[in-house]
Amino acid sequence: MKEVLQLPLEARASPPKRAGVATLGFLRSREFQRSFARLSGFDFMVGSPRPFRYGREIVIPADAPGEFRTLARGEKFLLKLDGEASVWFGGTDEQPFLAELDLEVYNAFVEGGEKTFLEELKPPIIRFVERAFNVEVKRQGDILAVRLAKDWPELHKRRLINWSGLTEKSSLLGTQHYLKGRIAPVLPHCLQEYLGGDAPVPLTALMICEGVVTTHDHAPLELNGPHLIAQNQHLVNPLFH
Repeated sequence: MKEVLQLPLEARASPPKRAGVATLGFLRSREFQRSFARLSGFDFMVGSPRPFRYGREIVIPADAPGEFRTLARGEKFLLKLDGEASVWFGGTDEQPFLAELDLEVYNAFVEGGEKTFLEELKPPIIRFVERAFNVEVKRQGDILAVRLAKDWPELHKRRLINWSGLTEKSSLLGTQHYLKGRIAPVLPHCLQEYLGGDAPVPLTALMICEGVVTTHDHAPLELNGPHLIAQNQHLVNPLFH
């Protein structure tokens, strides 16, 4: 499988037809607009052609200059179109997906390759806790969770959290991932004190959770014990994930 495919496609080019269970359609201008109208219900796409996903099908503009790179042995891909301020990461992660990312993460890929790219998607605070406590990062789509070293009573005692409550269904960080279980907000300065002065704690509010996380297109994620929750960075539209 060719790892880099230059766009626009040459007449005799043979682009990949699948990325895992996702079906890929490299369509030229008229076919692209016709497919967009058929799948989306809109008459045409406003502006320059951009890739889109409908169910298991991912449609890519074949006439737009850029490059298509295969990742994870063809299961995923990274698409960069010339003149666009973002790139697209897609393929299969349990089910087909397509996420729009900023150019910064693409630069990480160019400089360090696939492993560096995937690591760059993790927020610095997740990478810090992962290494500091030698714990595995759990993932459901773009939601990440790392187990903290203490249990709930100790977290209260250390004043990392002021309160925690049970929920039947709460959105995690405003996304389409929902928790059934225990949840607690965390203030940045409290987390900074808990982790130490060199921890890259973001200025935004965070949350600690325990329970079961559910979302469409992914298996439930079970979190036993308090986990710090974060979302992949570099997403252009984080709340749509």
